[in-house]
Amino acid sequence: MMIRVEAFAKMPLENWNELVSSVPEGTIYQTSSWGDYLERTERRPYYMVAHDEKGTVVASLLAHIEGLGQGALREKPLGQLMVPIIRRFLPFLAWYHGPLIFDKSREIAIFGAFGVAIDKLCKTERIYQIKHGSLPLHYPIERTYGAFSFPAESGFATTRWGTFLIDLTRPEETLWNGIKRESRKSIKEGRTQGIEVERLTDKEGLNRYLYLLEETRERLGLALPPNYPDEAMWELLWPSGELQIFVAKAGNRLCGGLGVLVFNRVIFEIAAARSSNIPGSEHAGDLIKWAIISWGASTGQRVYDLSGVSPSPTDSKEEGIRRFKSKFGGNYVEYDICTKTYSRVKDKMVQWLKRSMK
Repeated sequence: MMIRVEAFAKMPLENWNELVSSVPEGTIYQTSSWGDYLERTERRPYYMVAHDEKGTVVASLLAHIEGLGQGALREKPLGQLMVPIIRRFLPFLAWYHGPLIFDKSREIAIFGAFGVAIDKLCKTERIYQIKHGSLPLHYPIERTYGAFSFPAESGFATTRWGTFLIDLTRPEETLWNGIKRESRKSIKEGRTQGIEVERLTDKEGLNRYLYLLEETRERLGLALPPNYPDEAMWELLWPSGELQIFVAKAGNRLCGGLGVLVFNRVIFEIAAARSSNIPGSEHAGDLIKWAIISWGASTGQRVYDLSGVSPSPTDSKEEGIRRFKSKFGGNYVEYDICTKTYSRVKDKMVQWLKRSMK
C-alpha cells in the first residue's frame, strides 16, 4: 500500500485548516494563515499533502524556503541588495511542528514517504540544507518523547529541543498555585505598584509595542527575530484572533509586551519586550505570563507553549531563559529538530558568511 506525497506552491485544499485542527498536534505553524504570513514576508511556502491508495488525505506539512539571514541582513549595510541574491543562491528549507499525521496507524509509512518527497523538493529547488524541521510537539501533554520521527534511512540528523507546556484545562486556582512563589510574589508586587496588563486592540498600540521590542533587542545586541508581530502579521492574523499581544503598562508608559499565536486551542508565545528604565518593569514578565495563562484558561485554550528552552544550557543567557520559563507550572518536554545538508560547499560558504556578518 503506497503513500503518495505531493508539494504545492499554493494551498491545495479548501479544508486545509480543518485538517490541521483535526489532530491535537496541529498548530498555527501548519495553517494556511501562517502560509499567507510566510508569503507576505518573502518566504516561499510549500504545502505538502500525503494521499493513500484510495486518494484519502492521510498527512500534511507546511514547509517554507528562505535565504540565509533574510531578516537580520536587512538591518546591515547593503542588506536590501544582498537578500535577493542570498535567497536565490543559498536557499534553505524549514518547517515548524510537522508533518501532521491524520492516520496514526500508518505513521511509519507516512514519515518514510515524506522523507522521499522532501528530498525531491530540495533537489528541485536546489536547497543546500534543511535548516530547521521540528517534529510535532507532544499534544496532549502526556505524549512521550520520540512519538514522531523519520526513519533512520531518511538521513536526517536530529537534535533535541525543549519547552514547557502549561495545561490550561486545569482550574484557575490550580494554575495559580502551580506558579513558583517568587513569581506569585512578583505579580502581587507589580499590581501594588500599579502595573496593569491589557490586550492590544489597535495599530497605535501595536506601534508602541514594536518600538519597545526594537529597543529591547537593540539593548541585548540582537536583531529582530525571524517571526514577530509586525504589521503583516497583525493584518493577517489579528482579525481572526490568531494573534494577540499582551502589554504591561505603568500609567501610560509601556514597560513590557509579549505576542501570542493561537490556533486549535494551543498558544505559542513570540517576541518578548521589556523596558529597562521604568519603575516596576521588573515585574512585567511575570504579570504578562499570568495574564496569558488566565486569559487562555478563561477562553477554553488547551495548552500554553512557552516556545523553547535549551535542554542543556551552554551559557548564562540560556540558563536564565530556562530558569524564568520554569517558574510558571508547565511540564517540561523535549522533541526533535531535523536537519540535512545537501551541499557541503554551500554549507561552508554559509558558515563563512555568518562569521563575516558578526
